Amino acid sequence: MGRYHNFNTHAQFHESYLKELLKEKKTRYSKTNPGDVLKEYYLKQLLTRIESETSHLPSFQKFIQFCKMIKTKLN
Repeated sequence: MGRYHNFNTHAQFHESYLKELLKEKKTRYSKTNPGDVLKEYYLKQLLTRIESETSHLPSFQKFIQFCKMIKTKLN
């Protein structure tokens, strides 16, 4: 990813992107009050998305694979 507008980091860009996305759904987000992002259905929708759209969110897919691997080792 290159430099985006007035953002100094990718994290700033992604936070702004998330806020705009959630604004369309009439939901607010902040680091101190993440709102719906903490709810189980939000995570389930992300998991459904990476299963059906395998090219979407590749770093999140790797994180989920890592979590699943750890879960199997803990059980």
